[in-house]
Amino acid sequence: MVYDVQSDPAHLTESVTEMLTKVPLITVDGDNNIRVKGRGDFRVFIDGKPSAVTAANPRDVLRVMPALKVARIEIITIPPAKYDAEGFGSIINIVTVKQRNDGYSLATGAGYNLVNGFNENLSLTTRFSKWQFKASAYLYQDIARTNTAGMYQQTAALQLQQDGSTSYRSTFGTAVLEALYEADSLNHFAASVTAYRSKDHYKYQQQNSTNIPENDYEYVNNNTLSGNSVDYTFSYDKGFKRHKSQLLSIGYRLHTAPQQVINDMLITGKNRQALFQENNNRLYEHTMQADLLLPLRALELETGVKAILRNGAADYRSSDIAGLTPSFGFGQHVYGAYLSVRNNTGWLQFSGGLRTEYSDIRIDNTGSRHYLNWIPGISLQHTFANGNSIKAGYTQRITRPAVNQLSPFTDKANPQVVTTGNALLRPSIQHETELTFSGGRQFSYYITGSYTSTVNGIEQVLSLTDSNTVLTYQNIGQQRIAHINAGCNYSLGKRWRFTISTDDGYTDVRSGAGPDAYANHGFTASGFINVNFLAGNSWRISASSYTATGTISLQGTTNAYTILVTRISREIFKKNGTISFSLSNPWQQYRYIRTSLEMPALSQTTVQQRNYRSIGISFSYRLSRLREAISNNRVEIRNDDIKSSSKKND
Repeated sequence: MVYDVQSDPAHLTESVTEMLTKVPLITVDGDNNIRVKGRGDFRVFIDGKPSAVTAANPRDVLRVMPALKVARIEIITIPPAKYDAEGFGSIINIVTVKQRNDGYSLATGAGYNLVNGFNENLSLTTRFSKWQFKASAYLYQDIARTNTAGMYQQTAALQLQQDGSTSYRSTFGTAVLEALYEADSLNHFAASVTAYRSKDHYKYQQQNSTNIPENDYEYVNNNTLSGNSVDYTFSYDKGFKRHKSQLLSIGYRLHTAPQQVINDMLITGKNRQALFQENNNRLYEHTMQADLLLPLRALELETGVKAILRNGAADYRSSDIAGLTPSFGFGQHVYGAYLSVRNNTGWLQFSGGLRTEYSDIRIDNTGSRHYLNWIPGISLQHTFANGNSIKAGYTQRITRPAVNQLSPFTDKANPQVVTTGNALLRPSIQHETELTFSGGRQFSYYITGSYTSTVNGIEQVLSLTDSNTVLTYQNIGQQRIAHINAGCNYSLGKRWRFTISTDDGYTDVRSGAGPDAYANHGFTASGFINVNFLAGNSWRISASSYTATGTISLQGTTNAYTILVTRISREIFKKNGTISFSLSNPWQQYRYIRTSLEMPALSQTTVQQRNYRSIGISFSYRLSRLREAISNNRVEIRNDDIKSSSKKND
């Protein structure tokens, strides 16, 4: 599915995250967490390629990325064989506006939000002769906030109450430089550098009370999370005179991503102690890829090969453990090849393919593992005479664990609920079937039904020990999700635009057997409505509302919530600039996120306070002087196989 951002009048004032709320199959919750068909396992591409920007922290990046430089947003729910077999069920591809003429274009903007803080952005594109250069940067500075946080935990022997506060402050920045060179009409070269840097500061102050008073204590923890990543890419495209559609693409990508976690803690009480922890993760990834597109009359044949050489390591230390600094290392080498065929004409359009991948995985202290997978994929579509269409598809995906999910480092940011990795994690396999009916122009609509079955899915699981509880990653037995997504867009003249969507599903997740078995199931639902009105030639008013039930995991659930946003914007400076004012959740100062976990020997409830009521102001300005641009048809390197772990919410 494709959402035309440039045709949405609000693209001049809204962020990409705000645009995503209107995109079919996508929902965005009150903490700007994005879900596709109710699930968070997806990847975000920029112009058809993965990026250090969106891989590191898509939630924060997209909420400060302006929509005015985005042409359209594509949702790929059934990825074809050309994509890595390992990976996520859906891809959000953000296609940026291309410059088609000589000259330059400049866009800049800034904003302030009472909850999210300050953001700034700048992008510049220039073209002359056979060269084109692009540069962009996005910055974000959060406002220091202090919110309450609490947890109640009960076991057969212990009743624990944690009460306190969490202070949070965050900054991040990202920059992209890209150069394109057109030697002639058949030979194109491209190179880019993308850098990302973030730093999050948390201060936890907690009072621990139990039914055994001599075990009560307080603690203060200054927690810092630092993340950096850099991408270097190079690609070459070769066209052919005999067939204009024939294309050979060769690419290379180097991705580096060091991360650091620091806990500086003081525990007071009967057993007063200081604790210092440091964990440094490193990831280095080399990717080589070649693709060949061959037109064969009514068919298109595509084939390619790819190699991913990924190596990760972690060094960590904790002041309560004497001795040398432990280390952990792993390697994932994946070699793949695919063949696919596509027919876009006739009564039935189809796309089918087969991909094979051989994986060599080495993890410290667990030996080597080898996998050979054959991954089929097929998509069928029929378009009726009135423009309506029906589409059905099936695909299979594989997800491998990331370095932080494998590392045995024990994070004691909360002494009562420690977090650690699991070096014995296995890849998970996902089967997905989908049926979609869509159509319309002035009144466009879609209805999508999907069924997903995941074996050995990777999820965080809480378990009980003699001294505390442990949150770690495990392969759960099986997860089944059935979803129905429906929505419509309607334009009433040139002034009114309406968007309505709903996402309803049923989740059944099970793990283990006998006394260690866990199971959870239930219905989820959400609804979104947006009204956009053009008042005069330069004023625009919009209002939106989003309501959702809580989420369902293996061991628990979260509570429901509602978001209300109104916005007034005006074009200025001969429509080259836009200023916007927004008001969010005016009747609710705070949102309380309640998470309930239930196990045979343990029950736990956490409540986190979030600032909810907010006002904001933003400004954007665009300038261009254009006179023919380089067409960039290259096939980009795509790595969509790493299972990401959620960043802490602000």
